[in-house]
Amino acid sequence: MLSQPGSSKLTMNYLIADFIIRIKNSALAKRKEVTLPFSNINKEIGKVLVKEGFLESIKEEGTIGKKALKAVVRYDDRLPALTDVEVISKPSLRVYYPAKRILDIGKRGRRKVIVSTSQGVMTALEASKKDWAEKFSSLSGKIICQKSQKNRLF
Repeated sequence: MLSQPGSSKLTMNYLIADFIIRIKNSALAKRKEVTLPFSNINKEIGKVLVKEGFLESIKEEGTIGKKALKAVVRYDDRLPALTDVEVISKPSLRVYYPAKRILDIGKRGRRKVIVSTSQGVMTALEASKKDWAEKFSSLSGKIICQKSQKNRLF
């Protein structure tokens, strides 16, 4: 995070990475809830994380000028569901894949990959199914992050 000279307000360079890492850090710190910066893309990523079972819920809070997202972290047997997550696309290196190759980065289902496409934010599996169903479109997307299935460390 960088601060402007003469200002106490912090600005973030990449809201998506900040969103994902805040959830991961709060899960590792055994917190039940986390307050996150609001943006439409963060809200959509949060909905995908809820649908995939990594968060219990996510909701919008605050007034029109100062919105925030409040997420409830999901735990399985006192272990957080979301721990080993990796941000793939960054401001310095955007990673785009066509739908035919999106499943390759997900290692055929062993990883959960979140993709930003022209049809919205979804998992890699959903993107490949949509591309298969719509034979005349070529759906591609920016790879946002991936989560490996190995989160138990014993």
